[in-house]
Amino acid sequence: MSDAPPPADARRPGTPPSAPSRPAEGVAGRVLDWFGVDSDWERVPAGRDAYRRDLMLGAAFMVFAAISVELGRSMGLFDGTRHPLWLIFVFGVVSMVPLAWRRRYPWCRWCSCTGCGWASG
Repeated sequence: MSDAPPPADARRPGTPPSAPSRPAEGVAGRVLDWFGVDSDWERVPAGRDAYRRDLMLGAAFMVFAAISVELGRSMGLFDGTRHPLWLIFVFGVVSMVPLAWRRRYPWCRWCSCTGCGWASG
């Protein structure tokens, strides 16, 4: 009897049971399957390379934000504002911080977006 093959539903020891597969019933079932509802998925932590790419992307967008503010100033977009020019630059650059720290400090996005919105009034 030891030479008999294992049953079809046998799993390796230590492996979690898979989610029961439900047939795709109509459009709703296909949509739920597409988005992976009830699937056994776990977020893999980002590595150093991902953090470095986020930092470089955030820095590049900070430069683009500063250039955009300067271009807007040259077109006269900020002529009627009561805020000083340096504050407009700070808002433009600080708004890109969440992009640079989005994986390492996810709460930073909320804090900086809320703070910039509150301060600009």
